[in-house]
Amino acid sequence: YVQDTKEPKRTFPRATFIAAFIIIAIYTLGAVAIAVVIPKEEMHLSAGMMQAMSKFFTFLNMPWAITTFAFLSVIGGLALLNTWLIGPSK
Repeated sequence: YVQDTKEPKRTFPRATFIAAFIIIAIYTLGAVAIAVVIPKEEMHLSAGMMQAMSKFFTFLNMPWAITTFAFLSVIGGLALLNTWLIGPSK
């Protein structure tokens, strides 16, 4: 995709650094949110995201949303797999 951009020597490194900053910020905010909600003694690395969402939705009195979130997480994982399979074909 670098060949398709205007001034790739300038725009590609800039876009890479901006994307890296955004990714680090999002993951840091997510980790801090989980650390605030789940006490250290109850945190399990194998449960991860579903444990945190279960606590969040239970706190918000929305237990039905746990199943919905799990289903949407599976769909998101399949979409991510799709980008890894189709992306290199260009």
